[in-house]
Amino acid sequence: MKIIIILVLICLSLFSLSSDESLTKEEKQQIDSYIDTSPLENLIGQVFMIGIKTDFKNYQNSDEIKSLLKENSFGSVMLNSYNYYDPSSDDDYMHIDNIISFNNFLQDNAQRSPVALPLLLAVDFETPKFSSIKKGLELPIPPLTLSCSQDSKILKTSGLLNGLQLSKIGINLLLGPTLDISNVNQSASKSLLLNRPFAGNKQGVINSSSNFISGLLESKIAFFIKHLPGHGSVESNPHDKEIPCYTGGPTEFENDMRPFTEFLKYSDGMMTSHIVLPAINGLEKEFVTFSKIFIDKYVKKIENNQDKILITDDLSSMGAITKYMEINNMSLSKVAIKAFDAGHDILLFSHTDESNGKNPNLNTYEDIIKIKKDLYEHIKANNNEIRLKHSIKKVLYLKAHIHKSKGGSISELFTKTERKTSFWRVSDNSEQIFRSINDTLSKVMEIKDSSTFSYEAIKKASTLIHSIDNIKKFNSITPNETIATYCDDEFTEKFKGFLEGKTSKINFIKKETFGKTKEQLIQQIQDSDLTIFFVVDEDDRNLLDYIRIKDTKSLRLNEKIIVFVLAAPTILQNESLNHFQIISLSTNHPKSLKVIQELLTDDIHPIDIKNFPIKIGSNGGYHSLDNVTWVKKADFISNKDDNISSSLNKDESSSFNYSNIMSFAYIVFQTLLLSAYFYHFKEKEGTKKFFNFRSNNIVLAVIIPNVLAIIFIYFFNKEIHDNQTTTYVLDSSKKYINKKIDE
Repeated sequence: MKIIIILVLICLSLFSLSSDESLTKEEKQQIDSYIDTSPLENLIGQVFMIGIKTDFKNYQNSDEIKSLLKENSFGSVMLNSYNYYDPSSDDDYMHIDNIISFNNFLQDNAQRSPVALPLLLAVDFETPKFSSIKKGLELPIPPLTLSCSQDSKILKTSGLLNGLQLSKIGINLLLGPTLDISNVNQSASKSLLLNRPFAGNKQGVINSSSNFISGLLESKIAFFIKHLPGHGSVESNPHDKEIPCYTGGPTEFENDMRPFTEFLKYSDGMMTSHIVLPAINGLEKEFVTFSKIFIDKYVKKIENNQDKILITDDLSSMGAITKYMEINNMSLSKVAIKAFDAGHDILLFSHTDESNGKNPNLNTYEDIIKIKKDLYEHIKANNNEIRLKHSIKKVLYLKAHIHKSKGGSISELFTKTERKTSFWRVSDNSEQIFRSINDTLSKVMEIKDSSTFSYEAIKKASTLIHSIDNIKKFNSITPNETIATYCDDEFTEKFKGFLEGKTSKINFIKKETFGKTKEQLIQQIQDSDLTIFFVVDEDDRNLLDYIRIKDTKSLRLNEKIIVFVLAAPTILQNESLNHFQIISLSTNHPKSLKVIQELLTDDIHPIDIKNFPIKIGSNGGYHSLDNVTWVKKADFISNKDDNISSSLNKDESSSFNYSNIMSFAYIVFQTLLLSAYFYHFKEKEGTKKFFNFRSNNIVLAVIIPNVLAIIFIYFFNKEIHDNQTTTYVLDSSKKYINKKIDE
């Protein structure tokens, strides 16, 4: 009996070994020791995220990029759309294969550097416009469009799809999602946000983004939430050469901060913003980027922020930084030093020297190397090495977490081995990747592929903003009647075949400048029986408002115009909201076109505006958020109602998942087997043997079942969790119990 109790205790202790991918205390100590014993002049590159000017077709002949990565030990690379630009190929599979080769090339060269550490490869992937990858993958659906559906499964699946697509091609860090609260005034087209926020108040942002984030967690990609403290009450765009000012008061500021304080513990880091906060004491004139007061007072007090990385927004090309440097007579080195001293762990320089001197603020590789050197000299001169080590530690903790999640050990992360490199390279080809992603979607949403998911999500988000009683219907158009369309060239080409199926009389109004288009447009609308008008940007908005101004009771142009808004409806002029038939999709995603066609033919119908997630009209006068029924907030601990398996909490607490269950089942099996074995030896010679074991039958009785159990559980966990850490747990169990048998 004592033996059985001992075995049960052994099983329980082994079961407590979680397959959680968080770092143990011992692993963190190992990383800390590595930092303490390594030259800081080599490690300082880990606090830089840099853009590179080469593209994925010319990289193999770029000695410059090879030397940049191999000699400077930069920790992260920000990849932009021009790095993956390829207008010549229409083959998505070939395009993705080329991207994978490029990403592998970057990792290979980084791991030949003095510190031999892998790269964080980061991208934007928020909307078709704000995306580093514009081809090959299924483009991301904007958060605003997702939130219009008020559907938790669509939100969660979108996060899962985005994370899976990126991680499977070698991208290990997503700069997003955007947790800003949309609070801009109607027609504020210069806002940074547009259709990038989830909602227009804190409850909407928290509820919608929680479901999206649960999908990201499920995909296992690292991500940084942004842009603290929020651009929602900022009318100007930090990409423009002006100082963006936050227009909200202390109460609004507290609300804007809430999504960040809510989700920082689930993320891997957070990005700050280049804005000033006139209504907040001590922050009236200083950018958040450079404010130690802001970071000490508002960031360091956020719960569970200890190991979370704080990254700047781009310091290399944004107009707000250029303006700030001019006002304060600062160099980029001084800007970087000030951002670091404020409390940032990673300094982001998204772009390097691809403008041929058009932007004097854009830096060359030599500039970046000089900034790194100047920062190191500043740190040494101020005896601030401890502060530098703290930031490096956060970066290496994240890399260690990623490495461990891939099945690697922490000790090998700091050695030059082919085994380590293999964890950070992508071995699958595009066909295998797409098949894997589509298999996941078929289980989650019961749809065949990512393209179908995008269509379903956009269809469910299409919203009727305003209707006109006597509007001309598309289905009523006869072959002798004329249809006019106003849209960009890409949509015109794709839309042409659909319209020709209705009538041969089609007027395509070319999208040019406002002055060139306005007179032609009015005449075309008058000469046509129906006009389909697309609003994507400020020029489109201004043309639509020009039509409103020119319209009269006798012309009644608004009765034969259907307006599709492929951006946030806040782009429209307030007066246009009540004048036209307006349907919002909030995105110009390629799958929007199919939805528009089905809306026109009445095969599908837009939803009511009641639950639209942002306010519309001046001060929400056209649509407020008072009566919105928000999607239910995701529960990160248990999501029993979802087909998607429970999201993984990145805290150090264990999660009771499939790996634990199978490990426990295996250990129970070993307990029963060994109990029977010891029971046999306790029996006297000549008595009936339990299971008829014999001492010379140990291989048959214990070893073979042991091996078979390990093989079964290995492949079970490989299917469920990509064989990340379960093998280690089972192997440890096997060695421990076999050692006891030998004794």
